[in-house]
Formats: sequence, C-alpha cells, structure tokens
Amino acid sequence: MYRTDRGIRQGKQAGTTLVVALVLILLATLLGLFALSVGLSGQRASANDVKARLVQQTAEAALAQGIEYISQNNSTFLDTTVLTNWELCDATDAYPCGAVPLCASAVSYSDSGGVTRSSDGSTTCYTALARRANMYRFIGGGTTLHDVNGDGHLDDIMDQRSLPLAGQLNSVGNGYTVNYGVGAVMCKIKTPSSSTEPTQCTTDSSQISGTYAITLVATANIGGEGAKTTLTTTIGRSSSIYSPVNKPPVVASGTITTNGNFQVVTNPNAGGNGVPVSMWTRLAVDKTGTPNTCYLDGMIHGGSPQYEGTTKVITCDGCNCSSTESLSFPSSGNKAQQGIDIVDVDPTTPQCTTSVSTDCKPNLDIQPGEFPCDLFQYVFGDQAWLDVDGDKFCESRLTAYSTGSPSGTKYTIGEDENYLLARANYILPNTSAPYYADLASMTSATILSSCNDLLDSAGKIAGGIVWDQQGCGFKDQIGNPDVPVVLVEDGKISINAGGRLFGLLFVRPALYGATHGPDDPTQPYDANILSPTTGATASSGANLSNNGHANIYGSVVIQGTADKINGTGAIIYSATVLTNLGNEANLNKISPVPGSWTDRYAY
Repeated sequence: MYRTDRGIRQGKQAGTTLVVALVLILLATLLGLFALSVGLSGQRASANDVKARLVQQTAEAALAQGIEYISQNNSTFLDTTVLTNWELCDATDAYPCGAVPLCASAVSYSDSGGVTRSSDGSTTCYTALARRANMYRFIGGGTTLHDVNGDGHLDDIMDQRSLPLAGQLNSVGNGYTVNYGVGAVMCKIKTPSSSTEPTQCTTDSSQISGTYAITLVATANIGGEGAKTTLTTTIGRSSSIYSPVNKPPVVASGTITTNGNFQVVTNPNAGGNGVPVSMWTRLAVDKTGTPNTCYLDGMIHGGSPQYEGTTKVITCDGCNCSSTESLSFPSSGNKAQQGIDIVDVDPTTPQCTTSVSTDCKPNLDIQPGEFPCDLFQYVFGDQAWLDVDGDKFCESRLTAYSTGSPSGTKYTIGEDENYLLARANYILPNTSAPYYADLASMTSATILSSCNDLLDSAGKIAGGIVWDQQGCGFKDQIGNPDVPVVLVEDGKISINAGGRLFGLLFVRPALYGATHGPDDPTQPYDANILSPTTGATASSGANLSNNGHANIYGSVVIQGTADKINGTGAIIYSATVLTNLGNEANLNKISPVPGSWTDRYAY
C-alpha cells in the first residue's frame, strides 16, 4: 500500500514538471518574439532616424547651395525689374511666399471708418503692416528646372519657382534617391523716414535703402520613403555704400572754389525728378575763370564722345559745356551767375531778380539740417561723427576699438577707420598710423605697397573700396566703366593731368603724420574735431584740388574743402557708372541673418 501511494505521487510530480517546462518554453518563445518585435521596431526607428537625418542634411545642403548661387549672381539676381525673374507675392501661402508672414505683426488698428479691427497675420493686414504683399518671389528658373517634389514632372509650381542650381545631388547615404529645390522671397528694405519707423519692405524704387533680405525656402524628400522636410533661413545683402546713384556730382562740407575751365555735368534728378544739382555744400560755391555746369548733352555737343565698357558709358575727356547751354557760370571772370543746380549758402551773392541777372543766385540759402550732418554716413551709411553742440554739423569723431595680432595691442580708432578696415578691399597704408605693424591682422583687405598700385593699368584693382591712407591722388586711370571703384583719399589730395576715375571719390580728413591731419600720432583724436567754418579738421583736413586735364565719371564727396578745382578737367555725373558701382559683388556682402533658421514650415 505504501509503494502504490508513492508511485502515484511520483506520476503527479512528473506531470507538473512537464507543464512548468512547457509554460517556460512558451514564455521564452513569447520573450523571443517580443525581443524580435522590439528589435524590428528599433531597426525601423533607426532607419527612419537615418532617413530623417539624410533629408535634413540634404535640405541644409540646399540652403548652402542657394546662398552660394545668390552670392555668385549678386547683381543680376537682385534686379526685380527683370519680370521674367521676379513677381510680387500674393496673399496665399503658395510656395515659397508662405514661408514669410502675411503681416509684420498682430496688432489692433482703426480703419478709415474708425472701426477697430485686429490684424491676425493670416488673412488681413493694415497697409502699413503688410509684409508678404511687398515681397517678391523668384520665378526665373528658365529651362534649368529640377523635379523638386519627386513627382516625375517639371511643370509644377515648386519646380518653376526654385533656383536653377547646378550640380544638384541625386542620391545620399546608401543610395537613397533625393529631390530638392530652393525658393527665394526677397524684401527690398525701405529707407526709414524716422529713427522709430519699423523695418519695412517696399516696391517703390525711390524708397529702397540698398539693403535686401532674402528668405530661402529649401524643401527636400527621399523618393518612395515618405521622408521630407522644409527649412528656411534669411540672408541679407547690405551694401558698403549708400545710394550712390542719387548723389550730385560734387558734394562738400566746406567751400567749393572752381577756377580755370573746369566742367561739371549735373545729376539731372538729384533734387527730385527733373531738378538738377551740380554742386551742393553747406557753405559757399565761388568761381573765377570760365568754369561751367551743364547737362550731359550740353557737354558732348561739338565734341567727340565715345562709348566705353560693355555697359556703354558715354565718355568725352576733351568735351566742354557750351556757354549757351550752361546751367551756371556762362560768363568769365568773377561773375557768380549761379543757376538752379548750385545749392549752397552764399550771403554775399544777391538773389537773382529782373534787374540783377549777371552776378546772382536763384536759390535761397539752405538751412541747417538740410545738408548731411555726417558725410561719412552720407556715403557709407555708417555714423562716424556726432553733433555734440546741436548746430546740425557733426564735428566730433566717434571712436571704436580694435586689437592687433600678434602684438595684442588694443587700439582706439575712429569709427570711420573701423568701418573701412572691415569693408575696404584694398588699403594703401600710412606708415605713421599707430596700428601699421598690426594692420594685416586687422583687415581682410589687400595691402598695397605704393601709389602706383592704385592705377588700373597695374591690373591690381578689381572694384570695391580702395582706401588710400597716403593721399596719393591719381594721374592715371583708376577703375573702369564696368568695374568702378570707391576711392577713399585721406588728407589733401591732387588730381593731375591725365587722371581718370570711374566711380565715387570720397576725400576725408587724414589722421596721422606731420602732413596729414593732427601732427602728434600719439594723440590722434585730441585734434579730430571738425571745424564748421571749413567743414574739415582745423589743422589739416580734407581738401581736393585738380590740376591739368583730369576727369571723374561718377561723383565726388569731400569731407572738407575743394579750394582749387581748376585746369581743364571735368567731373561728369554718370548714372550708369554709379549703378554698376552699387551692384558690384565686392560692395554687397551676403550673410545669414542670425536666428532666422527654422523648420516650422512645410511644403
């Protein structure tokens, strides 16, 4: 009986063991299947992450290609008058305009009927806040189209509104096929009417400041994988010079004295449409001899004009204004006979009347504040001088700091110097400058070695800003009609017979050395207070003199006096030369706007 009971208990134990074993095997199987599922899920997640990274990197590469395309096609790309390249955005969010807000901000405003409304940035805009409607989208892909969205066609909106990029990628990673494109939306930034006016886009060419903001919209996808992304960033193009085309041919903060047979061809629209200005100064314009001012056609009549450069700039080095077509100074001697094109302050010259017509002026004296307070800012858009006594003349130099290498010396320099060190393309240095030994580390400009390096015949100048700290002047050609220059001359300079300049000449007070400005280089700023009676430094400021037959095609701005413009030369306003100058890639830097990158939009 005992043995039988034992056998029964052993059989029950064996059955229980089998059940437990089967359960364990089942659990192990389930764990294995679960692990396999987790592994597959992880593999899928990893693959998706790889594809997401690849498509993100593709879009980043697209943005980089877009920025490079705009940098390489700077002057032609930004011309919105080419209607085959640009069209105005509309209120829809169609590619690529939807990547910019419809309105500048969400605010409450009152309409013309006095009803308070809310601008929510999505459907309606108060006119002053409209943003997208004042921006342009690029449509100039031409025949160089890409299948941006990978649909097998080249005729949809995204294809037609993307930049014609060359050398696009076809695949990434382990053979994934990619498609991408970059659209562009451009804002021409308006010149503010006051210091408190917000930044606005404009379609009015007369209000354009010369600064452009371009929003690039890059979209990328991996064909058949459902991986796609949209990235946007904004880049800015800021010009190193401010609105060169609108300047009169001669502007000076001091007096302008013309002698001999000097000629000035006016800017026919400098004072507004149809209002010519030849000379503009906050002091007086005086003359002796037989100088003349006239329109261009009045100068080339009877001469032998020719076209130069691919942009067909009219030049005529030997032409003179006809006395019968002169705007000012038609008679010889000391008779002022100023015309409408002379804008100055000249209390000794009477106003023209029916009885006083041979030695008079038609213009009332300009008032303080009508003339630019800071001529450096007038040319370059960067404030370098400050009006500390409230007389509307900026006499006190603003200072900045720059550190040289390898010396580690911290230099106090003028803001005008600081700007030119950052923006100049070529510098002919003054060895008396305290930072001369460290100059190469303080600028990316090409350092020139002598006055001869300034000449166009030397083949070393390729447009941009040329800063001559030595005040060499010139007696040969600098710049050319297609590639003009901004020539910055320090101190007293002279233009000699045979000299030719294409571009803009800016003459400024020199700072260093016994013959250029303040005599003590260890105290370069103590004497750098401009005098309102000369428009330049009291000791030795900027001054322009012209001797013999020399010609400038463009304009001249003098932060000081022009006390001896004589000889038989000419300053000939040329809108074509100044337009070419304003469009030069060397003067228009492209750079990303910090904080503008985003992936919040999707196409």
